Amino acid sequence: MKNHMEKDSVTAQGTQQTPSIRKAWWLALLFSLAIPVCVLVFFLVAPHWLNAKIRQEIAHDLREARDLTPQAQARQIALFSKLDFNRICLEKPQQYTGLEEMFERSGTAGNFRRLRWGLYGSGALLVALVASLGSVLWLNRRARQNPGRLISSFRLGWRLSMGTALLELLLLVPLLSYALFEFSVLLMEQFFVKLLIILISAGGYALWFSIKILLKHVPLEFEETLAREVTPAEAPALWAAVREAAQRLQTAPPDHIIIGMQLNFYVTEMNVKLASGEMRGRTLFLSHPLIKYLSETETLSVVGHELGHFIGEDTRIGREFHPMKFKANATMATLHGAGWTGWTSLQLLRFFTICFAETEQAASRRREFLADQHSAALTSAETVARALIRVDVFSAAFEIALEEAVRNQGCSPLEAPLRAVVANRLIPEKAFWKNLFQARQAHPLDSHPSLQARLDALNQKVSAEQAKSIALIDEPSAFEQWLGQADGLFAEVSNSAQAAVRQMQHQTEVVKADARTESGRTLLEAHFPETRWNAKYPIEAVVWLVLGGLALAGAFGDLVIEWHFNPFIYIAGPLGAVFLLKGASVWKHHKNAALILDSQGLRYTAWVRALAFEDVESISAVRAAQGLIMVLGLKKAQQPIWKYSLPIPRKTVTFRLSRLEGDSLAIIQTVASYLTRQLAPKNVRR
Repeated sequence: MKNHMEKDSVTAQGTQQTPSIRKAWWLALLFSLAIPVCVLVFFLVAPHWLNAKIRQEIAHDLREARDLTPQAQARQIALFSKLDFNRICLEKPQQYTGLEEMFERSGTAGNFRRLRWGLYGSGALLVALVASLGSVLWLNRRARQNPGRLISSFRLGWRLSMGTALLELLLLVPLLSYALFEFSVLLMEQFFVKLLIILISAGGYALWFSIKILLKHVPLEFEETLAREVTPAEAPALWAAVREAAQRLQTAPPDHIIIGMQLNFYVTEMNVKLASGEMRGRTLFLSHPLIKYLSETETLSVVGHELGHFIGEDTRIGREFHPMKFKANATMATLHGAGWTGWTSLQLLRFFTICFAETEQAASRRREFLADQHSAALTSAETVARALIRVDVFSAAFEIALEEAVRNQGCSPLEAPLRAVVANRLIPEKAFWKNLFQARQAHPLDSHPSLQARLDALNQKVSAEQAKSIALIDEPSAFEQWLGQADGLFAEVSNSAQAAVRQMQHQTEVVKADARTESGRTLLEAHFPETRWNAKYPIEAVVWLVLGGLALAGAFGDLVIEWHFNPFIYIAGPLGAVFLLKGASVWKHHKNAALILDSQGLRYTAWVRALAFEDVESISAVRAAQGLIMVLGLKKAQQPIWKYSLPIPRKTVTFRLSRLEGDSLAIIQTVASYLTRQLAPKNVRR
């Protein structure tokens, strides 16, 4: 089942847990403003801070002056305590020319000027950000009030958000770098080159790759692996029925009709890639399993619904939105990879996507109601209601048959009698019928209304008992009427579907394999052999040790050489000791170490024990400044697995994959495939 941004469809109803959309909206709004506001506040405060430091230095120098009496010192200190050196350096009043020239020579006047420009830049950035957020809110409201403006509002909001996100990167990185520089100088009278290099590099990385994404051409296409096109020559009755329906609804017929194994019906104007080639133009997809159980009139009502999307130009929305959504999501992934440097721009794009997601899906639900009206005009409201119910029921029956086929070797869901599944498994299931007709409000991000809402819109009152009778109707199917003589056309697709089921059956066998038995161990070892990744040379430990040594040497140098106590010892001494301990720990943990993976779990040299997969609940990847970090969530809190850790039970185990030789992403994908017993590595949650 494809996402609604790609194509419009009629599908079986599902349930979804409602997340807090409003909370996510507010968090994205606040987080997008947090760092720019902090930078602006710093540039507002910094001139006063610098002014105070200059006064303190002047007062200190005056107190140390031997040629001034205490009374003269007090008068001079009182005089300078009233001066605004920021105004003197920037406005250059004539009565303070000598003082201004002195500040100019010392570079202090340049500091004040740079802080003023930082204030202007951060203020302009915040104004642009607030204007962009306000514009997105206005455009979203405009789209809600007038659905016909959804495409233009979304496109303009996307351009504003993407442009502001890049502008924010362009301005915020130098502003933030300079703010951190001035903050560290004002606080400690020194700055940290490494931190500034990391900050600027991460910002440059995010900006460069974001621009590359924006310039990238996004192909408007997707694949249908288990489907084939049917031509007018192969299925003349089907094409005649669809063309007649299009003529009655006063819309153009599709250019292509595809029949495949999805439990879905849809139309799209995006390109569809099949094994036989690529379909361009208007395409109608029909579900092979479902049209074997829907009557001709019921299938026509579904076709009428899909053609109704052509009438409303709903497919244009998918064609227009897909590239913009793709680029926005790819840019957010890049900004996430840049760490907290790209965090503000990431939150801005999240705010945009959250704003328009609810509006877009609300419009999608309205379009579904309108498409149902076109379907009712083609057939009847009763037929549409019957088709909606039978699509849901037989989709559920097919899924049950698929589960049975996966559990039982030799079974095939394509050959299962779904009417028997409905009669024996679904009819007695009260919870299924209760959920089917549950009068619930659609989740804000659902693209389709609930079944009950669609029936109410059609003025069709159907009880659960009536629905059971509808599900059990046995009459000639649309497949028999239109494609009864052409069943051989789908032999190749059926064989591919059977192969997919066999792969699922084999995978289930592997998942259920018991490592305590010899056959289970043999099966697991065959598919999940022991894999080993050696740790890199711990150069990080050397860096920590060198830094610790330098800090201690700087702290105690004067004490050893001249027996002169330096207050710097209070900071650099403990810091150097921490660096040395850190370096020694990293060296001991990762020198000649290896991460060893097998079907049962993970082992690492610096762990006190192996980590069994039976204790792991989840696996995820977090991208940080130091590289990709693997996070293993445990089913219950356990004592720390790392040596020399505090004995505090934890529910997670983290491992920095950049410490290992090899590609970090490939490593975590392999670990995930072993954990979930997938026969091929799959992408993990990022």
